[in-house]
Amino acid sequence: VNDGLGANVKTFIFAATRDLNGLIIDDSIREPAFGETVGEDNTASNDRGYAKPFEIGMAAQVPTVSDMAGLRARRVNRHRQLHLLNRDFAGDGGGGFVYWDSTSTAADNGGTILQPGFGTGAAVATGRWLRQFDGDAVNVRWFGAKGDVTDITGVSITATSNSFTKSGFTAADIGKGIWIPGAGVTGQDLVTHITNVAGTTITINTAAGTTVSNVAAAYGTRDIAAFNAAVAYALALPRGGRVDVPKGVYFIDTFLDLGNANT
Repeated sequence: VNDGLGANVKTFIFAATRDLNGLIIDDSIREPAFGETVGEDNTASNDRGYAKPFEIGMAAQVPTVSDMAGLRARRVNRHRQLHLLNRDFAGDGGGGFVYWDSTSTAADNGGTILQPGFGTGAAVATGRWLRQFDGDAVNVRWFGAKGDVTDITGVSITATSNSFTKSGFTAADIGKGIWIPGAGVTGQDLVTHITNVAGTTITINTAAGTTVSNVAAAYGTRDIAAFNAAVAYALALPRGGRVDVPKGVYFIDTFLDLGNANT
């Protein structure tokens, strides 16, 4: 930073402090920013790279984390509450506030309990980010439900074939469920998922049992796992809970597991 007169030049080094396993402690500006003395960084009482008076004030703020992957790559330091902006991508409805429970060893459930380093060799044994919410309402979007079913027209597929030709699909659609009415065995609806997209050739997991031409179909993220996880968490709440399903069209390709819930 330069005042334009060639004086008062100050160099700031932007970085992130990480522990020995590579988990982010906090995004930081390392010495010599804001009057921090050399060697003060990464100490137990001051490990975000600011002088101690700044550390104390910053501890009361609530930083943001863009998504769940970023949250799982972060363990607690001074900030014990974070604002999770999204679950997987911008606008997916899965954001919210989380807080740090230093004693929790609960299993990561992908929605309300998040373990730093989950699925890696850096996973912490004790300490979890827990979702903060009021009452007993559990949202399926927290667990990854998308409700993004898209209608398409003009789908044709031949019996015994596991592919059809259609424009508009991308590699991001691999794994999504697809429903093709009348294309199943003996003319039943075919419900399967997309396994590959190569240009306009769409490959599906289950071959058609019946030839259909120019039918209206639909595809979208397979939301059954998210629904089941939300239901399981709601059932485990001390007084039970309810599952909220925001507006959208959800692709449910198997039975919901309602446990002992009242339906």
